[in-house]
Amino acid sequence: MDLPAAGRRLGGFFPGMVVHILVILAQMIPDFMLKELKRKYEQDTFCFGYTPEDTNFVHNANMLGASLLVRLAVDYHRSELLEPALAALKYSMNYQHDDGSW
Repeated sequence: MDLPAAGRRLGGFFPGMVVHILVILAQMIPDFMLKELKRKYEQDTFCFGYTPEDTNFVHNANMLGASLLVRLAVDYHRSELLEPALAALKYSMNYQHDDGSW
């Protein structure tokens, strides 16, 4: 099944419904991240786990999660997401070397 084509067809028939569903899904992401993903804590920072079952902590995934929380905080006026986003960002920044590597 060609899912992108199916999505375009569905969007053509029900554009408002598709947008509404996507907004609902986007607003569920922080709940999943903050309640389901494992975290590695260090002082006032933390790193998101890669998956709910996994205990691997990967800076790239952590930074992606932090940036997603910031975007959702801004786009959906959810300022409570900024604190965990900045804590995750700070965690990875603490490990970043001068050359940009982790």
